[in-house]
Amino acid sequence: MTMKHPFVYLAALLGLFALPQVSHAQDMTNGKVQAMIVVGNVNLIAKDGTTTALKRGQSFEEGASVHADKGANALLVLSNGATLKVKENTTLEVTKFQQAKFDEAAEGTYLRLTKDPSKSETTLKLSDGSLQGEVKKLDTADGSKFTVNTPAGSAGIRGTIVDITIVRNAAGQITSIVANCVVGSVNFTPSVSSTISTQGGTTTTVNNQNALGIGTNGQIAINLTVDPLTGQITGGAITGASVNVATSQGMANDLAAIVNEANTLQGNAQQPPVSVPATTAPVTLMDSGGNVITTATLGTATNTTPTPNGGTTTTTNPTITNPQNASVPTGP
Repeated sequence: MTMKHPFVYLAALLGLFALPQVSHAQDMTNGKVQAMIVVGNVNLIAKDGTTTALKRGQSFEEGASVHADKGANALLVLSNGATLKVKENTTLEVTKFQQAKFDEAAEGTYLRLTKDPSKSETTLKLSDGSLQGEVKKLDTADGSKFTVNTPAGSAGIRGTIVDITIVRNAAGQITSIVANCVVGSVNFTPSVSSTISTQGGTTTTVNNQNALGIGTNGQIAINLTVDPLTGQITGGAITGASVNVATSQGMANDLAAIVNEANTLQGNAQQPPVSVPATTAPVTLMDSGGNVITTATLGTATNTTPTPNGGTTTTTNPTITNPQNASVPTGP
């Protein structure tokens, strides 16, 4: 028998033995967020706007928001091991949460994760209130990211305990945003043009092309300028400070308490709170490429200032030193 199309036949034959194509990119899917503790009136707002009461044990995915009323709070645990305490009068949206698949049965419950079990990309939006959380060690080399967006900027977090609060005045307008790095490091990128006070009454302007690196026991506050007619944020003034180690330890203990409450309900072993070291890393000002422009050396002069919850905190005035060794104070 004579084959009229030998090349077609050969191609078909080779196709039978061709190896399947292998993709080295990790398949990403929706990560899971689970409510482990719910106290008081906490609502889950679906992507379509449907609002229901959030229940303990309930899971949801990206696109949903959580709102805790006055006197309420909730502990959310993500499938990348992050734990988030949503405090009262707080609205938090899970804008994006994508994660590469992993063997959940082998890893155990999310609460027991000590690091990101697979590549994950998380973006949260804190539009009101206060959020406290611990982000387990991320594999940034693999592309893992964790970002909290606020009305005045975004906080890039990795392997960190952080506390972020949006402060409003009696009229309901946002007046400032305070970000505390309890342990680890946070890079905060302003979304509005903001100033840092400099020696001699001059100022340095920073914007979304800069990032402020905050280390352990570090704090930055952006005091915002708001248009009284439109309510729009038009600018801000940034101050930095070191937080008393006892204040940071209190934040770590507060988060550990609610996490261990969830551990008890799940039959897990208790986890001791993170021990906050009595050191303060310098605050750094970086460009968009992550290159350090200036470094803040924290001074020893103390100030007692009010906190958003009505208490007080003792801070120190940092001084930014530029490459020419010119002193640039940023404290109050």
